[in-house]
Amino acid sequence: MLMDYFESTTISELEKVIDKEKNLATRNKFLVIWHKKKGKTEEEIQSILRVPRSTVGYLVRQFRKSGIKAFQKKSGYGGYNRYLSKEQEKQLRGKLKRDPMTTKEALAYISNEFGKQYHPNSIQRLLKRLGQSLITPRPRHYEANPRSESAFRGHIKKVKFVEI
Repeated sequence: MLMDYFESTTISELEKVIDKEKNLATRNKFLVIWHKKKGKTEEEIQSILRVPRSTVGYLVRQFRKSGIKAFQKKSGYGGYNRYLSKEQEKQLRGKLKRDPMTTKEALAYISNEFGKQYHPNSIQRLLKRLGQSLITPRPRHYEANPRSESAFRGHIKKVKFVEI
């Protein structure tokens, strides 16, 4: 027989957990259970906390199965798992300040220096986080004539403006 944590948990225990909880989403989950424990219906909880009625039922079922542990963050979930350590990122940041690189050059450098393989899409995020701006060339029309473009540039005169 499974233990029903909803029945065994007291209102004062829930209040202590709610007071200590810093994460707003998790706190709201505990508030759903607190209101249900106080005897409110799912419709009343829905109108008070502005959560869907189906969510209220789901949260109560989760709490019945696992208790307080059901809503607390589990380690290893979410966040950004970095391939490079903080020291390696610091070394790469220093290298980028001295010698800016393209994404392909950065991929090769990371592979040779640290032995880590980044996906080409992820390297852009890493470089941006390390403070390097990603410069991309302006698109050129496929029918553009480079000769006429350079000739056009040659005819443009730079004019100095004088304020009157």
